[in-house]
Amino acid sequence: MDLIENLENAFAGKEVEKVPAASIVSVALVEGMEITGAGFPESHTNAEKMLELGESAHKYAGVGSINLPFDLAIEAEAMGVKLILETQMNTFQKL
Repeated sequence: MDLIENLENAFAGKEVEKVPAASIVSVALVEGMEITGAGFPESHTNAEKMLELGESAHKYAGVGSINLPFDLAIEAEAMGVKLILETQMNTFQKL
């Protein structure tokens, strides 16, 4: 059963091989960044790297969805806020 058939079965209340799951927001795992070589901040501005990283959660972790882009501040940007794009490691060090 492919992912589409599995999803259709879930919506129809039929038996599924795997319970469909999706991320509401994009999933960018550090492991995916390491495997693909597509990290932050490049994946915010380079379409090819964004795609590589965006599909990595599906390809390597089995997440049933792909969400792009990674930008969670699009509304703020539209109103003129200038973002400071950081690397994934700089972000973690600040926590």
